[in-house]
Amino acid sequence: MSRKKYGLTEYRILRFEREGRGLGTGTTYIPWFLVSDLSSKGRSHRIYWWKTDRVHHLFSDIEFLAFLFLIWGIWAEVEEAEDIREQFPLPRQETIRIAKTLGVRHPVDPYSQTLWVVTTDFVVTVATPQGLTLFAIAAKPEKSLNKASVLKKLEIERRFWEERQVPWFLVTDTQVKNQIGMNLLWIFDGSCKPNHKDDLERTIFSLLAKERLTHPCVPMKMTCKLIDHQLSFPEGTALGALRRMLAWKWVTVDLNAVYLQDLPMSEFSFREVPKHVYTHDFDC
Repeated sequence: MSRKKYGLTEYRILRFEREGRGLGTGTTYIPWFLVSDLSSKGRSHRIYWWKTDRVHHLFSDIEFLAFLFLIWGIWAEVEEAEDIREQFPLPRQETIRIAKTLGVRHPVDPYSQTLWVVTTDFVVTVATPQGLTLFAIAAKPEKSLNKASVLKKLEIERRFWEERQVPWFLVTDTQVKNQIGMNLLWIFDGSCKPNHKDDLERTIFSLLAKERLTHPCVPMKMTCKLIDHQLSFPEGTALGALRRMLAWKWVTVDLNAVYLQDLPMSEFSFREVPKHVYTHDFDC
């Protein structure tokens, strides 16, 4: 859980509201807390996602991994989320009411004693055959669940979403710190590149697809080195492009596998890519 950088006061809450924190969707959404607002006990992350065309603010490695799982679509019955709103604020009048119903003390700022604005880590919009639908996620370290204060806050949060018939899930580090999580970290680290058009990826995509047909048993890493040599690219160029193509799902592979780059070419599937895509980087 993050610590307040300067304490949360009524003045600061009013300023956040005037800034439109917690409002909007997609590109226009502004999280209630930004990385610059808090000191985190863990590592914070600012990550660009092309679907929302904005930077997302995450306050721990668990939140970062959970975000990668969400944009990959591992927890949804669809390919990927349509929108993700992180650090989503719940109306204080509602959380105060729920706390009274539960007979527990509402969370307060430890410095100012101001009633805390309870937030949900992720509110996710997904597309279904019935239309757009929501679900909410709290991402917490498993060891933090031993703390009564954390459990009380989570119960307030759960009740809030239950009343609105929005599914709410608790995700812990044990659910994301696994082989899939390690592979997602490897894939999306490869997307941390300057903004550029996708001409390089298209060229390498075509070459890799051809090599898959002619040399299916050759490890992917070796094929990427061969392409770098053939095109006089710096070593690692083709492998970096592969990671971006995996992030965009131009190329797919079983994320339960160990050391993706060592898998034979036959383990990778190549999809038809859009005629034109303008790609962006991740600010990790």
